Amino acid sequence: MRHFGRSVVAVCCALPLVSALWLHAVEAMTGNEYRTISALGKVSYVNGVMEAWLLANRFMGREGEPDVRWEATFGRIVRCADKKMTVGQVSAITEKYIDAHPAEGYYDVAALVWSAMLEVCPVSFPDTEDLRGPKGK
Repeated sequence: MRHFGRSVVAVCCALPLVSALWLHAVEAMTGNEYRTISALGKVSYVNGVMEAWLLANRFMGREGEPDVRWEATFGRIVRCADKKMTVGQVSAITEKYIDAHPAEGYYDVAALVWSAMLEVCPVSFPDTEDLRGPKGK
């Protein structure tokens, strides 16, 4: 038991250091940095953003009812892109948005993807639209 206690203390002491190193390694890319990477890198980065939102969309809400906060910010964008667009199209939309808004180049690319997609797939807030569709369907 005494050996176990030392292991727990060692892990607890090392965890903040490992966390700090990991967080530094995965800093979000800014729009200005995004402009400097290859076309394949841009598509891959946008794909990662959209996949994360798609997976999160599947787990939001309870018992088949969407989460209102998620729906108001990401749900509609995810559904719009998932059904109607390729990753290449989302990447092109993002790149066009970044080029048209150079003052926003210091924002994270995920935020810029969101802003770009808002222009293409406008968000309607759940309290103004019935998310379940017409009654009886």
